[in-house]
Amino acid sequence: TPQPKKVERTLYKHPNFHNYDNMLRQRQVEHRAVEVNEAREMLLSHPDIGPFLDGGNVVVGGFSFGGSTAGLVAVMNPEKYRAAVFVDGWWKVNFPQYGIEIDLPSQLHNTSMSLPTLMLSSTEMNNIPNIREKQHHIEGQCTAVENQIIMEGTRHGNFIDAVYWVPSCLARFVNLSGKLIHPHKFYAKYVGMVADFMDEQCKGGKGGYKDVEKGRGGHA
Repeated sequence: TPQPKKVERTLYKHPNFHNYDNMLRQRQVEHRAVEVNEAREMLLSHPDIGPFLDGGNVVVGGFSFGGSTAGLVAVMNPEKYRAAVFVDGWWKVNFPQYGIEIDLPSQLHNTSMSLPTLMLSSTEMNNIPNIREKQHHIEGQCTAVENQIIMEGTRHGNFIDAVYWVPSCLARFVNLSGKLIHPHKFYAKYVGMVADFMDEQCKGGKGGYKDVEKGRGGHA
């Protein structure tokens, strides 16, 4: 009888901040960017799915580490994507108490990117000075930013899917959400803003997100 295939398991090791691998997150984001492009090609070439997809209207986007991944994909392969969406992107590995401050991904920090871009940021991240500085730097690197909006009263967790599925009181209690906003209503608003942006870029529609105060450094 055939023997079951042995599965290699990778165990999580908490980073040793006193002997930190400065290239760890950069290697990870580069690996993830390759996977994003592979997923795009796989879907577009799939015999059952591909015929229903428009390869000229693919938007790359992500939240947090996904935002930095999307940023790397956008700067390295802009010809494959129509636009980009960065949601509270992780642009800096920031542990100043250990002397660790690393730009992420290095390519986007050093090279401009021309795709139309929507950037949404939480108040929580914007209130951290060196993180805010990197957000503004990335905004400057994206030469076709359509909107850079700081969502008033929000925490980083307000953008994750889980905040929509748990009771509002619980989301606030465990600090997923800002205390003064309704987590479910905010999540629906933010998803609608992203959908409107994608619709406008891909179909030439009139996105409702423009009803929000528009411009670099705007608030909503």
